[in-house]
Amino acid sequence: MPAFFRPVLFLALALTTACHSWKDAAWVTRGEAGAWSVEVPDFLVESTTLHPNAPLQLHAPEKDFFLVVRHDPLNLLTTRHPDFVLEDFLDLSIERLIEGLAEPKVPKASPRTVNGLPSHQATITGYFRGESLVYELMLVKGRTRMYQLLIWLPEEKYAARKDAIERMMNSFREEGM
Repeated sequence: MPAFFRPVLFLALALTTACHSWKDAAWVTRGEAGAWSVEVPDFLVESTTLHPNAPLQLHAPEKDFFLVVRHDPLNLLTTRHPDFVLEDFLDLSIERLIEGLAEPKVPKASPRTVNGLPSHQATITGYFRGESLVYELMLVKGRTRMYQLLIWLPEEKYAARKDAIERMMNSFREEGM
């Protein structure tokens, strides 16, 4: 290869690698066809080790970013807890999440609507194995299912990823169930 092509090749490789940044990522739709979906950056890869019952488990280990989406039948949850409302299910999810955290901080959750569905979202911080982490948790009440979206990452990376996290949360939708 002639010497004058080397800088061009280096620049092309650098640009290709840079496309996997958060800002320039392509977004793709993931989920269960005909049931629900969420938009995520295309560099997140599937996993089977993040949660034993989650149909969608994605991560980017080199970026310290993890996403899990799981769901439970509403009739099963309301049979077990007939007096519970959405906030109660969120509180229960938070209780389970913070069991493994040191110094957890749980501010008041905020009610919201995501694509026409009632939901509650909470940002939880704490230490896991000495590392300061942020967990973004959203529960969504669908027509027949309760959905749980959970994202976690190191606290020092949270501010830079906040817009992408909100985009993922806001993109959740239940489809034609």
